[in-house]
Amino acid sequence: MSAFLQLKHLMEETLEKLEKLSVEKNRESFIETFEHFLYEREKLLKDIKPPFTDEEKRMGEELVVLDKKIQAQIEQFFQTLKQSMRNLKKQKHSNKKYANPYQDVSAMDGMFFDKRN
Repeated sequence: MSAFLQLKHLMEETLEKLEKLSVEKNRESFIETFEHFLYEREKLLKDIKPPFTDEEKRMGEELVVLDKKIQAQIEQFFQTLKQSMRNLKKQKHSNKKYANPYQDVSAMDGMFFDKRN
């Protein structure tokens, strides 16, 4: 099996897995799948050397389209991850404010001094 064909099968399989895992919200498996894909892709890309036949050029164009789809999945995953990290930080801040609401008060408003002696 040529390196182009192996790479195409790897990319199609990875895209299916990433789409499935993004729906399931399984972050650890998503990252493991992507790391495995990068490792395997690197090995296959080393085997691909020019000159290319017409069929290999056509398959290369298909690989570019698949790669863009995988990149879109990864970008969506990272946006979701960033949003959940922002929400967690916001929730942490809200919990601190609830536990100690006067922690950040720097002015002494409302202080009353009685001058009657």
